[in-house]
Amino acid sequence: MAWVRRYEGARSRSYQVHWRDHAGHHSETFRLKRDAEAKQRSVESAKDRGENTDPSAGKVTLTEFWPRFLQASPHLRPSTRAGYEALWRNHIEPRLGSRSIRRITRLDVESMVAEMKSQGIGAATIGAAHRLLRRILAAAMLAGMITTNPASRVEVPRSKRDEMRFLSPQEIEAIAEAAPERYTAMILLMGFCGLRVGEATALRVKSLDFLRRKVHITEATTEVGGRLHFGEPKTDESKRAVALPPFIVDALAAHLAMFSAAPDGLVFSTSKGNPIHRTTFRRRIWVPALKAAKIAEPLPRVHDLRHSAVAIMIQANGHPKQIQAQLGHGSIEVTLGRYGHLFPSLADDLAADIDKVRAQGLHKSSKRVRSPAARRHPIHPV
Repeated sequence: MAWVRRYEGARSRSYQVHWRDHAGHHSETFRLKRDAEAKQRSVESAKDRGENTDPSAGKVTLTEFWPRFLQASPHLRPSTRAGYEALWRNHIEPRLGSRSIRRITRLDVESMVAEMKSQGIGAATIGAAHRLLRRILAAAMLAGMITTNPASRVEVPRSKRDEMRFLSPQEIEAIAEAAPERYTAMILLMGFCGLRVGEATALRVKSLDFLRRKVHITEATTEVGGRLHFGEPKTDESKRAVALPPFIVDALAAHLAMFSAAPDGLVFSTSKGNPIHRTTFRRRIWVPALKAAKIAEPLPRVHDLRHSAVAIMIQANGHPKQIQAQLGHGSIEVTLGRYGHLFPSLADDLAADIDKVRAQGLHKSSKRVRSPAARRHPIHPV
């Protein structure tokens, strides 16, 4: 913020503009008040544009700034932090790490993207590396090192989403029966209620509410470098109460009767009572169960159980908002954006419901309603 002070001399009057920035306190004297006010506006406009940056700070290289960026992001999930470190180590640092932050241009960022593309690196990885670089440079902007983010509005290749595989209820049941008994209820829970595998493997006995037929999702596991981490779910919306169909309640009750655990204990665990690693589960349980159940190629992923649950909810006439809540999506746009193509009959259903409402209204009314055509062309007696 800049401010103006008036000084009265014996024979003259002057005006001083004062302001502070990264370098400390500054002042400039003017004879005319309008010139001082113009300087004040100029200083404040420059500050609003982010031009009052520290020139020496911009000399810091991207590699020197990287630890500061991580230190300023203490709430990253372990899997996210590991992903960031891999992207930094493999793609960003080799190309831009030695450059001073203030000398990185948009052309440099575009060159990084083009080089990664020419080396056959996938669009998803390129996009992730670009997003991380943009975040790092945004943090540098907040620190007053640069005035603009050269990674903003840089075009990157669009990545194709993994093809979703939808399993029928019969296929889910067959896979659950083919798996060892210890994992049957877990597969049914994911396949019919839409839990993520990390949410299912972190589920504790105290989170089950059989009376209200609900399960409370408050934890999730992530696997980083072969080590399992327990933490909060993917998003705030992922903390939710998931409604359970009666047959899932029965399956969970039977599971706990066979594999009992303390209230704070895990609902699902290995034969040794250890937490389930998703990579081990996929290799030793999931893939053999798919083959035993004779599921057609290409073999579905474990996450396809979640997609299959959505398809089943839609077949059961579930409302999109109910499905959003069941999945823990942050907004209905996320749900419809991902699964909107599975709602082909919504418009037809709406049109039919409108017709029903109209028919009910006409039935209650004692007045005869003439058609629009009759009102436009009244028939006069001859």
